[in-house]
Amino acid sequence: MAVKPLTEPLHPKWRIKLSQVAWLELLTVFVIFLVALFLRVYRLQEFPPGLHTDEAANGLDAMTILNGQHPIFFPNNSGREPLFLYLQAGMMALLGPTPFALRLTAAIVGSLSVPAAYWMVREAFWGNSIGAKRLATWSALFMAVGYWHVSLNRLGFRANLLPLVAAITFALFWRAWRKLLANEKFPWLLLTLTGIALGLALYTYTASRFLPIIVVILALATLFQPGLTKEQKVRVVSATAVIALASAIVFAPLGWYFLQNPDLFTGRAASVSVFSEQYAEGNPWWVLTKSIGKTILMFLVLGDPNLRHNPAERPVFDILLGLWFYAGVVISLWRRRQLPYLFLLTWAVLMALPAALTAESMPHSLRAGGMIPIVYVFPVVALLGSGDWLAARTASWSKWLPLPFLLFSAITSVYTYFAAWDNISRFSSAFMTNYVQLAEKLAQHNIDGGTWLLTLSPGYFVTDTTFYTIDFLTQNKVSYTNILVDPETAPIRMAEALNSQKYAYLLSAQNTASFPEASYILGDPKHLVQFLLDKYGMRIAEHDDTQVGLPYLVYQLPQQADYAVFGAKETAAVEFDGRLALTALSYGRTAQGQNPINVNQHQTPSGEPLWVALQWQASVPIDIDLKTSLLLRDAAGNVAGQVDDLLVGDRYPVERVWEAGEDTASYHILPVLPGVAPGRYEIVLRVYEDQTLRPYPAVDSQGNLLGSDTVIGSVEITPAQAAQAVAPEQLLPAAPQLAPNLSLLGYDLPTASVAPGDRLPLTLYWQASDTPDADYSVNLQLRAVDTGGEDAVAAEMTAPLTGSDSYPPTAWTAGTTLRDWQTLAIAPDTSNGGYELWVALIEGEQRLGELKLSEITVEGRLHTFSLPPITTPISATFGQYLQLFGLENAPPSTVRAGETLQLPLVWQVIQPSTRPLVRFVHLLGADGRPLAQQDGAPCSGECPANRWIQGEVLQDEVTLNLPTDLAAGEYTVATGWYDAETLQRLDAGVAGEGTQADQLVRLIKVQVVAP
Repeated sequence: MAVKPLTEPLHPKWRIKLSQVAWLELLTVFVIFLVALFLRVYRLQEFPPGLHTDEAANGLDAMTILNGQHPIFFPNNSGREPLFLYLQAGMMALLGPTPFALRLTAAIVGSLSVPAAYWMVREAFWGNSIGAKRLATWSALFMAVGYWHVSLNRLGFRANLLPLVAAITFALFWRAWRKLLANEKFPWLLLTLTGIALGLALYTYTASRFLPIIVVILALATLFQPGLTKEQKVRVVSATAVIALASAIVFAPLGWYFLQNPDLFTGRAASVSVFSEQYAEGNPWWVLTKSIGKTILMFLVLGDPNLRHNPAERPVFDILLGLWFYAGVVISLWRRRQLPYLFLLTWAVLMALPAALTAESMPHSLRAGGMIPIVYVFPVVALLGSGDWLAARTASWSKWLPLPFLLFSAITSVYTYFAAWDNISRFSSAFMTNYVQLAEKLAQHNIDGGTWLLTLSPGYFVTDTTFYTIDFLTQNKVSYTNILVDPETAPIRMAEALNSQKYAYLLSAQNTASFPEASYILGDPKHLVQFLLDKYGMRIAEHDDTQVGLPYLVYQLPQQADYAVFGAKETAAVEFDGRLALTALSYGRTAQGQNPINVNQHQTPSGEPLWVALQWQASVPIDIDLKTSLLLRDAAGNVAGQVDDLLVGDRYPVERVWEAGEDTASYHILPVLPGVAPGRYEIVLRVYEDQTLRPYPAVDSQGNLLGSDTVIGSVEITPAQAAQAVAPEQLLPAAPQLAPNLSLLGYDLPTASVAPGDRLPLTLYWQASDTPDADYSVNLQLRAVDTGGEDAVAAEMTAPLTGSDSYPPTAWTAGTTLRDWQTLAIAPDTSNGGYELWVALIEGEQRLGELKLSEITVEGRLHTFSLPPITTPISATFGQYLQLFGLENAPPSTVRAGETLQLPLVWQVIQPSTRPLVRFVHLLGADGRPLAQQDGAPCSGECPANRWIQGEVLQDEVTLNLPTDLAAGEYTVATGWYDAETLQRLDAGVAGEGTQADQLVRLIKVQVVAP
């Protein structure tokens, strides 16, 4: 197919005046524009739903324009060129700051790019035998209905402006170039306008930076065309210089900004590049090859995986048009020596690079969006060429060959795009639909004197800490503040936002069905912000998600607070299981929304919580979730408050591994139960695994084993500042008065069944109507049901009320409420049966009022004091508590791997113990390491140490499960004891051998054979 060289003068038939035929051409183009506009604005307020973060970021910056600021570049959200944002600002000035206004700007701009592309193609192929107007018309039609273009034009992204300005730029370029090569008057105006348009294009989208390269390549290709005179070459160079100068002048303000802020020029592109450390995978050239391959295949095989750009999850073209596209590329390659086809190829390749050079979410149709005016030309080139070839050999209808493919493309594009929204729930993440609903509800709940707080996860909001979608939709409608969950910046941000407010409304992000990704986006897994509000404010209400879509907490705030995380830090050096260390801590009382309160005081009124901040460092990488348990405990071991919290790294849950050497902190509000007696209490720390609940043993800096409970501080509980409400499990409505001015409100009884030797815990709730007359004591009795009188008492104790040493009843005032922990010890030889639990108050020797509380059942194992026959005698002692006599029956000397080994141990109690003692049995390898073990209380857990009777015999049937992969050979079975709280082993002594160095007693040797 012959093509007229551009260097030839224009034929007179092409020099037709506008008034003769242009009106028909303009009408055609206008109709195509209307079709494009209809497809881009039809149901635009419905689809896409929601508002993506990038669109909202544009909207916020457009609002700054409307508020009188006129920046040359917008650095937020990784940096954005300004031209499209100014257009969006104009649209918002007309329609208001809505998602529709943001997207309508893109729809109009995208629709205008269709006639602009028509103009560009017509100018580029002027004089081509294929027919410039035919090629331009069909290309514009395919572009108007094209799925890719329609889909992107319904999003408020600045990339939509690039095809329009680029098409205008090269329409002007080709018109100027024709005049230049036809030796007409030097086209100063057209060249200047080309340069201005090219300069403006650089204000549209990052990919526009490749457009000047197209100009340079076309200029060089022109210079190397055969038959070009020296004068024409000078004209080409001069024309290129004019374009370059004009574009440089227009670009100068933005260029100067980039010179001052070079990171903003390269930052975003570098962060997603195939050569970046994040995406290079150790072989950037292989990653680049994959990205190029996916970009090439996206027109027929692969679809952009991002639902935001590709809601129908389909390739750019349908299968028929996709094949014609690749055919057009091949034809263009064949004709690459002709400038128009070289232009198509150069544009396509260069505008594909912004996508191909990145590795994130490939293929990436948004970054490749600069290709759009050209990709619709390629299939038309192939269709028209084939149609002309057929027309010359068959009927003339072949010239309409593109029509059926246009109709098929239009139908599939429209259907696949709009049908994609049938399952709209798929797009909740892509378009932030749940957060849009949240923002709309928040905008309806503006509360005078208060502000809404939303936490932002530092693992998700790495460089930019603005939640654009919510910020845009709530602006000027509600007081609302984002708080990045960062211990360095959160206190500053909270002080700025809250010191002028009376109330704070903290949205509690949860991983619910409506917000499946909330833990990643809004996550505050360690409750830093809630901790700071609880530390300085006072929680006054909790609400579910029915009002605004997320649960929220309401706090009354102090007039001024610095919201500091730590107070004066105390150094610590406690290591847990060799995996992590507590390095510092700080704790004190909560302000409860009052000023002035010294939050660093190590005392607090009864019923008011404490705050505790702990500093940690991982010794090894930790890839499991840990938890802490903080307990407030009195000298008798009664728990006056407890809180369990997550212990993880600062990037959790986006990064779940807590790296070795990484520091973090945990934040805790430790409740003090209402009615707790004033006095000194210890703060006790435990660390355990979340899944297995395995506690981590603690070791101090001197290597001393501290057990699983570590005392990290102490506080003084002072009398309550006001009457406290308590909630006994068993409420006594009549509140009987058992002594003058002292009533029993109720009690907690965790169990109504107890075994001989156990201790029956009981919590009593007393309230004074006035100051009591005496310092009473509590008497508890367990009485047999079938008899009465003192001789029927099976167990009894008399003790002062809890805390009487520091806060005796005669120091109470009217309304004082006390939580009184008492424990009734049941003798190990108590008979099984039914009993009644009675409580009374005692003054001196006088028994005052008494009350039956509950029925109690005593039931447990029978105690035996005679030894069974011993077939394998062993004489060993463990501390002052137990003697081992041996094994009742000798186990087999040979056993197979994977089987069980039965060990009937026989013990005799030397002395009962109140400590939680645990017996263990180990199968030891040749190196002494345990390869199988069984830990627990004797008698399958039925003989805990607190139920022992001196002299009784414990028959302890131990089942030891052998691993299936245990190697054949000889092994030793050994036993020992340890304290479950301290993890300290009891001294083990063997007759004739003395104390064992490892506190283990070897029982037998067994031969293990293969299974």
